[in-house]
Amino acid sequence: MYATFNMLGSVFFTATPSYHCKVPQVYENVTLAPYNNLSSRLFPPNTSFPTDQDVNRVVPGKCSIVIRNVGNDTEDFISAWTGQSDGNRTELPCPEGRTYAKDIYTSTVVSEFDLACGSEWQVSTSKSVFFIGKLIGDIISGVISDRFGRRPSVLLALMVSVLLGIATALIPSMVVYVVSQGIQGVLNGFYFNVAYTIAVEFVGPSKRNSAAISMTYFFTLGYFVLVLFAYFIRDWRHLALALYAPCILFGFFWLTLPESFRWLLSRGRHSEAEELLRKVARWNKVDVKEGDIQGVLKTSRDAKALAETFTPLDLVKTRRRLAITASMCFIWMVNGMVYYGVSLGTEDLGGNLYVNFTLMGAIEIPAYAFAIYAVNKIGRRTTLIGTMLLGGIGCLVSGCLTSDVHWLIVTFAIIGKMGISASFVIIWLFTAECYPTVMRIIAIGMGSAFARFGSALGPQIMMLKDLVSYLPMVIFGLNAIAAGFLAMLLPETVNRKLPQNIREFDTLLNSAGLFGHCKAAATDSDNGSESFPTEDTPSDPDVDAKLMKNGTPAHSEDCTTSAPNNVLRRGSK
Repeated sequence: MYATFNMLGSVFFTATPSYHCKVPQVYENVTLAPYNNLSSRLFPPNTSFPTDQDVNRVVPGKCSIVIRNVGNDTEDFISAWTGQSDGNRTELPCPEGRTYAKDIYTSTVVSEFDLACGSEWQVSTSKSVFFIGKLIGDIISGVISDRFGRRPSVLLALMVSVLLGIATALIPSMVVYVVSQGIQGVLNGFYFNVAYTIAVEFVGPSKRNSAAISMTYFFTLGYFVLVLFAYFIRDWRHLALALYAPCILFGFFWLTLPESFRWLLSRGRHSEAEELLRKVARWNKVDVKEGDIQGVLKTSRDAKALAETFTPLDLVKTRRRLAITASMCFIWMVNGMVYYGVSLGTEDLGGNLYVNFTLMGAIEIPAYAFAIYAVNKIGRRTTLIGTMLLGGIGCLVSGCLTSDVHWLIVTFAIIGKMGISASFVIIWLFTAECYPTVMRIIAIGMGSAFARFGSALGPQIMMLKDLVSYLPMVIFGLNAIAAGFLAMLLPETVNRKLPQNIREFDTLLNSAGLFGHCKAAATDSDNGSESFPTEDTPSDPDVDAKLMKNGTPAHSEDCTTSAPNNVLRRGSK
C-alpha cells in the first residue's frame, strides 16, 4: 500500500489547475470600473485593466497576453473585447508568469513552480525518472539483499524512503523534486522487490499464491487511501506529510520482522535457520522433525548449485527460446507502459480527477479476481491474449472518441485499465511457469526490467497529447493489441508440471502449437525417449503430493496433467 503512494502520488502532487497569464504590473493601478460586468464574465475576479486615453486593452490568455490598441469609445472597446475587432493586436508570452486557480487545488508542483506553457515536460520527466530509478532498484536489490540479508535491506530502504517522502514537503525547486523522485524510484524498486521475496520465501509452495495475491490487493487498496487523503488535503506539501509521516511507524518492523528462512540457508547459517523454523512451528503449533529440517537444507544446496550454472544468455541460445523470450519482454514492456501511462494520465481523461482515479483503482479488484479464475479454467495463454486485447481495444476506442462523449472516454479507458491490470498479473505467472527452475529468477528479472523501461516511456507518450489529443491512447491501444497477438507464440502452461531444467524447457516449447493446441511429446534426439520430465529431475514435494492425491502421476507428460497453480506472481508492478 505504501508503494502506491510512491508510484502514483504524483498524480495529485503534479495536478494542473486552471490558469491564465498574470496581468502586467503596469496595468494593475486602475480598475476598469465602467465595464465591470463585462470583465467579470471574461476574466477571473480582481483582474485589473487600464483606462488610459490611448487605450491599450490587455487580454490575459493561458500562455500569452494580447495587447489591443483601440479607440476609447464604448463601441470600439466592446468590439475589441468580444473579438469582433482586433485593432492593433500584439501577442506576448506571459511576461510575469501565470496565475493558478485555487478552486480545486490549493497548491501543486505545477502551480508552485509554474510548469505550464512549455514546461510540462518537467512533470513527465519527473515521472519517467522515478521509473528509471525503479529499474536501478530492481537490479541492485537482488545483489545487495543476497549479500547482506533480506531483513536489513528492506527495512533500511523503506525507512530512507519514508524520510525522503517527509522531506518532500520542504523541496525548494523542481530540480530537487526530480532528483528526489529518482531516489524514491530506486528505493521503491528495492524495498518492494525484497518485501515480495520475503513474502514468497517465508511460506511453503502451496501458500505462495496467497502471499503474492495479498500484496496485489494491498497495492490496489493504496489507490483508495491515496485518493481519500488527496480529496481532503489539496496542498501537495501537506499531502506529502499526511501520506509519509505516519509511515515512520514502519520503524517498529525492526522489532518484529524476521530474516528470510531461505536466505539464512543460502548463507550457510543453518543454526539460525533451524531456530527460526522452530519458532514459526511453535507459532503455528506444528511439530518439526529433524529429518524435515535436513531435507530442506539438502534441497536448498542442490537448487543453489543448479542456479549458479546459468546466465541470461541461456534464455536466447536457440531460435525458439529467442522467440519466446523476445515476445515475453515485449509483453512485459507494454504492460508497464500502458498500466502506468493510463494510471498516471488519469487527469488527462478530463472530468473529476478524484472520481476517475477511484474508478481506476476499483476496476483492478474484478480484474485480478477474473485473472485468478480464468488462468485455471481457460488457460494462461488464452487469458493473457484476451486481457491484452481487451486492454488494447479499450484504450484505442477511448482515444478515438470525441470530447462531447466524455463519459464514454472514461468508460473505455477504465475497460482498458481492467484488461491491462489482469494481463500484468498473468505475465508474472506465465513467466514463472514457462521458464525452468534454474532460470526462472533470471527470466522474471529480465521481464521486470523491460516493464520498468515501458513504465518510463508511459509519461513521455502522454506528452504527445499536446500534439494530437488522441495519440497517447491510440499508441497504448495498438501496442497492447500487438502484444496480445504476440502472446499466441507462447506455450500453454496450464495443467503442466513446471519445467525444472533446460531440457524440460525446450520440450515445453516444442510441445505446444499456435493457439495452445498440444503436440505429441517431444523426444530426446539421443535415445528417442521422452525428455520431459526425467526421473532424476528434482521435484516439488508439495506438487507431487497433490498430484498423487488426485490419482495422477506427478511425472506425466500429457497436456492434461492436473497440476496445481501454486505460483501466481506479480511482484512489483
